[in-house]
Formats: sequence, structure tokens, C-alpha cells
Amino acid sequence: MDGVTIEATAEGQARAMHFVEERAIRWHCAQKTIRHLLIVCDEVLSNIVKFAYPETTGEAFVELGLVVERNDGWAVADGDKTEPLGFEVLPRFLLLRFVDAGIPFNPLRAEEPDVFLPLDERPVGKLGLKIVRDLSQSTEYEYSEGRNILSVIV
Repeated sequence: MDGVTIEATAEGQARAMHFVEERAIRWHCAQKTIRHLLIVCDEVLSNIVKFAYPETTGEAFVELGLVVERNDGWAVADGDKTEPLGFEVLPRFLLLRFVDAGIPFNPLRAEEPDVFLPLDERPVGKLGLKIVRDLSQSTEYEYSEGRNILSVIV
């Protein structure tokens, strides 16, 4: 998969989003898909920038790959390289993977906000994670070797 390492700052976030958009355009993705990719990227990276490194600035790595079907199962492709996937996905989607060495945080375990409460009764936050879930076909999180790894199929 093709990826970019960024500093977990607003400038780094903008650089990663440019990387994702450029790759999606190069792969002739539909405009709707590109918008979804950028919204997911913005929400996840915003959380990394704001919360992963509270006392310092760290790095994040963002990867983007095409999800393809092969005779032996699903794989992520970029050019001639393929990597088997560990979970079931649908054809012709894209895999966004976010990796950081910040505070361990599994966004898939975060409580869903009650969007039916009146606005003045809703707590601040958590809507970004709901948006990521709503725009994704599949999400997977793991914490490995001191790193948060969030994989999102869009």
C-alpha cells in the first residue's frame, strides 16, 4: 500500500489529506468516494492531532490501498503489490489505514452519541467517530507493538 508519514499537526493533517485525495483521483475514484475518504481522513486525523500526543507532538502514518478480489480471497493492491486482508470486505473499495504511537485508543469501543437528544442536551464530541462508522463499509482496530492501527474500508 502507498503511504505517507506526517507530523501529528494541522499541517501534517493537510498533507495526509492531499496525499489521499491525489491517490484517489489517480485511481479514478468517484467524487462521492473521494468526499467520503476525505471526511473519514479528516475525522480520524483530527482525533490523532488533538488527543494521541497530549504532552508532545508525534507522528502518524496514513496508507491508502485498493481492495481487490483474487482467486484466493481479498487483497489490498497498489501497483503490482498485494497484501491479504484479515477481514471480509466488499469489492472495489478502498482501505485507509491510520497508525500512530500515541495513547492507546480504540475508537470502535467509544460510546455512540445519542443524535436524537435536543441539541442543547447533547454532550460535545463523538459525532466524528459516528460519521466515520456511517461512511465506512468495515472498520477494524488493533493495538500492536505500542501502536494504534485503525483500518477503514470506504
